[in-house]
Amino acid sequence: EQKSQAEAAARDREILEKTNLELQRSLQNEQDSYRMHVERLEKKMCEDQEKMRQENTWLIEEKLKEQKEMLDGGFKNKCQMLEMEIGRLREETNKPQSLFGEIVTALLPGRLGKIVKKIFL
Repeated sequence: EQKSQAEAAARDREILEKTNLELQRSLQNEQDSYRMHVERLEKKMCEDQEKMRQENTWLIEEKLKEQKEMLDGGFKNKCQMLEMEIGRLREETNKPQSLFGEIVTALLPGRLGKIVKKIFL
């Protein structure tokens, strides 16, 4: 009976060792799979971050170009508007019947009126 108990204990131990070994292999496989999955996710995350950085850099460059074009365009428009206003004012002041010219002519006699007109017109 002791012999049969010893044999049963040996079989149980052998079964436990086999089961333990299978569980260890299974656990190792799961850990390896987990590591590979984590590595793939980290690689994908890095790729996505790089892609986002590149896209953001491109967007920033495009917005800066757009801003520069708007500023340049606005500056050109403002310059054109000022040139037109200056031209209009010159034409207005050079007209012989301009109000300022008439006032100067009426109030200042002869040569003094001509001098004032040259200075201000």
